[in-house]
Amino acid sequence: MGHLIIPRLTSSIQMKTGKAFWILTFLLVSYFTHSQTLVINEVQTDNVNVITDEDGDYSSWIEIYNPTNARVNLQDYGLSNDVNNPFLWTFPQLSIEANQYLLVFASGKDRKQYDELQWETLITQGDLWKYKVGDASIPSQWMTAAYDDASWQEGPSGFGYGDSDDATVLGSRSNPILSVYIRKKFTISNLNNIEELLLHIDYDDGFIAYLNGTEILRVNMGAAGTSVSYLSTSSALHEANMYDGDPPSLFNIEKSYLQEGENILSIQ
Repeated sequence: MGHLIIPRLTSSIQMKTGKAFWILTFLLVSYFTHSQTLVINEVQTDNVNVITDEDGDYSSWIEIYNPTNARVNLQDYGLSNDVNNPFLWTFPQLSIEANQYLLVFASGKDRKQYDELQWETLITQGDLWKYKVGDASIPSQWMTAAYDDASWQEGPSGFGYGDSDDATVLGSRSNPILSVYIRKKFTISNLNNIEELLLHIDYDDGFIAYLNGTEILRVNMGAAGTSVSYLSTSSALHEANMYDGDPPSLFNIEKSYLQEGENILSIQ
């Protein structure tokens, strides 16, 4: 399952914190659950090379998601690392648009100014993808935009079997498959608005990802740039995360692979 997020980020909200981050996480979950509008989409406590703030620093961060169809004003919301003072840090006059994200850095810099901040999810869990179970008929150019996938099947992500979280079930424990090839198109209207490109993906045990026909990421599937047969197995084991309640793996992708207009994300 691939989850592609394009953030348009011109500045960030940064909170001041100095105590154990797990306390902050607990309070966030507690107070946002109570609101029944916002959710904690992801928490990153060991951000060493994923997302930088406007100073180029790597700090822990919290991603807040508004799953509703209406804008939510954060004026009455607070964050805290002190269980006895749940509004130790309060949000500025700020709203999260419907079905959008807000990134809060736990940097200690205590900055509340921001310009325009918008996280745009281009591909998310449950979206329809074109897919084909691996076989010898798949050509080497299958990941390119020019390839005609009209004969491929279509189904929602994720793909697989055995974890009770697969929207498109392929194979079984008694009849396993080794590989599946998936393709998803999305559109970028203005490349100048894109600051960073993130890929969330939940996988077991390895994958190769391509953007517009170019390899952008490979995990447990041999050396970068090498061809991998549909019968190949991974070089290491990796258990999927989401079925156990954990967030998917997150990777920072170079934005230069994007193009204005139609793009295609392909994963083997």
